Amino acid sequence: MKLNKTQIIVVFGIVLLTAVLYFLPKNVLSNSKQGANRDKPQSENAESQPESQENLKMIDVILAESIARLTEAEQKDLKLNEGADEQAISKAMKQYGKFDNKLGVAFCMEKLSGKYTNKELGMAYYQAFQQSQLEENKKSIGAKTVSFLKTYSEQSPDDIIAKCALADCFVTSSANPMNGIMLLRDVIAKDSTNETALLLLGQFAVKSGQIEKAISRFESLIRLYPSNIKYSLYLAQLFSDQGNAQKASETLSSAKKLAVRKSAIDSINSIINHLK
Repeated sequence: MKLNKTQIIVVFGIVLLTAVLYFLPKNVLSNSKQGANRDKPQSENAESQPESQENLKMIDVILAESIARLTEAEQKDLKLNEGADEQAISKAMKQYGKFDNKLGVAFCMEKLSGKYTNKELGMAYYQAFQQSQLEENKKSIGAKTVSFLKTYSEQSPDDIIAKCALADCFVTSSANPMNGIMLLRDVIAKDSTNETALLLLGQFAVKSGQIEKAISRFESLIRLYPSNIKYSLYLAQLFSDQGNAQKASETLSSAKKLAVRKSAIDSINSIINHLK
């Protein structure tokens, strides 16, 4: 769908404002980078065709590609720690942590057989999943996350953080993405205010074209967590995409009252002015 001038301005402004708000408190499953784009969503009301697991890229291949993007000196540091013994793997894991390579850390944790639980391995791979930027890589890392968290969640069904992480990866990389949606619905049924579950359901609704449902999710998030301005930005974008500049402006005006930084307030004012 071709964007009109107003929508283009709003998109640009929201991207700019998101950057400004980067250091505001974020309420997420972990402290890993949140820039990773989510994969093509599945409808909350219909199952998609199963993904062939044979087509998933191998984790060691993805890791090798990420190493290739390091500087020559950084690659040399990693090569100095190459080895199959526990001490060498532990040293390599520290180096991956130094370079903020979540996949490298998770990969080393898995190689240290028996030292980490299914939950620890699953959440480590989930951080790598969140950090990944490429759809094909996210599918592979998500499948690895599922392999550990599925077993753990069956044993510990009340661990909401792990359940939401599992649901996120189910939607992206499992043969039955509705398993993920059902997990999130189960969380909401027990706790209708759960921030992570509401956010994931809202994001999946957007990507599956269920805009009214997505609007409802983000309105709930704003009502429950008004200080998290990013939800107002999401909602304003949805209204803008619908061509409803007035609603987008009202949403941004409400968000401006909660903004702390002057740069954030100025950016919101700029977007609102372009909507008029």
